[in-house]
Amino acid sequence: MELRAIFKVVPDEFNLDASGEKKRWREQLVKTLEGMSARDENGSLPLPQSRARAYFYKTPEAMEAERMIYKERAERLLLAKAELTKLTRETTEAKRDLDVAMATWRDPQNKSRKEELKKSKDALKVVHDAKKKQTKKQEEKVNVTTKQCARDKIARAELDHEARRIKL
Repeated sequence: MELRAIFKVVPDEFNLDASGEKKRWREQLVKTLEGMSARDENGSLPLPQSRARAYFYKTPEAMEAERMIYKERAERLLLAKAELTKLTRETTEAKRDLDVAMATWRDPQNKSRKEELKKSKDALKVVHDAKKKQTKKQEEKVNVTTKQCARDKIARAELDHEARRIKL
C-alpha cells in the first residue's frame, strides 16, 4: 500500500505530456490504488501488497506486553539455571553413592552379601541414570532459553529505541 505515498506526490496534470502517456500512467495508478484499497478494507489484499509493518507504531500497551514477555523469559532462565544447579549437585551425589556401592560390591570381603549389594548397586545406578537424564534435559532447556534471552536483548533494545523515537 506504499502506492498511497506515491499517489500523494503525483501531480494532477503533467507538464510536457503531449502524447498523454503520463496521464494514462496516472489513471492506471489511480485504478490500481482504488482496487487495492477496496481489497485492503475487506481484508482480501495479499500480504506482500499490504502496508508494511514498518509503517505502524506499536501501542504503549503492545510495547509493555512485549517487555513483560522478555522479563518473564529472563525470570524463567534464572529458575532454569537454579534447577540445573540443583540437578547437577544431585547427579554428583548419586554418582558418588553409586561409586561407593560399586566399590563395596567388588570388595572380596563382601562375598557373602554379593546379591544384596548387587541389588543396591543396581538401584543406585537407576537413580544415577535418571538424574543424568534430567540434568541433560535441563541443560538443553537452559541453552534454548539462554539463546532466546540473547535474541530478546536485541529485540528489547530495538523496542526501547522505537519507544524513544515516538516518545513513549
